[in-house]
Amino acid sequence: MALKKAKDESMASVVEQIEQENIRQLNDSVVDEDGIVRDEPLLAGIEYEGEHLRTFSYREMNGKDEEAINKPEIRANGGRLVNVLLERTVVDIGGKTRKELGPKKWGELIRSLLGADLDYMAMKVRQLSKGNEITFTHKCPNCKATLKTIVGIDEFEVTPFNGMYTYGFELPGRGYKDSKGAVHKIGTLRQNHIRRGCIRMRERIGRCIKRPMSEM
Repeated sequence: MALKKAKDESMASVVEQIEQENIRQLNDSVVDEDGIVRDEPLLAGIEYEGEHLRTFSYREMNGKDEEAINKPEIRANGGRLVNVLLERTVVDIGGKTRKELGPKKWGELIRSLLGADLDYMAMKVRQLSKGNEITFTHKCPNCKATLKTIVGIDEFEVTPFNGMYTYGFELPGRGYKDSKGAVHKIGTLRQNHIRRGCIRMRERIGRCIKRPMSEM
């Protein structure tokens, strides 16, 4: 009788451990039976052929994806690395798919998203694929000791999009004189479509994301 009770308690412990592991790996994302997280809201979204695409669906990285992003020419360019990762692992954006658009237009759509959305999507894929923690190894600039820092992805601050795609500004001083002699002091900046935006993680993962995902 005591042996049966011990076995029951052991099984309950294993079940609890598996449940906790699933929670750690999947976090708040709900993965369907096809292994896809569907309709995750984008921070800003994008206007595309008269539609505002506001969501994306994605899957976990596989071995072929890791092989693709770990090629030397890809790893050497953080922006290109993120683009390649998302072109492969994002299943749809606002209902638009790679199969529907074709590889060329699909890549153009990915690259047209704001930097904030690109970073956010990449981190969601990384979180689903490798868990919530990222480990950094670095050296103390003073004592040269090797240090290891573990950061949770959920610690990154995500600032909601404020709806402004452009910002006006005024140059100080004398401004800018063009080739015709006209002076310009007022200009407009647009949100970055390359790598940055309103998600504050670049300074914390910029170097780490160039390493093989298996090491992160």
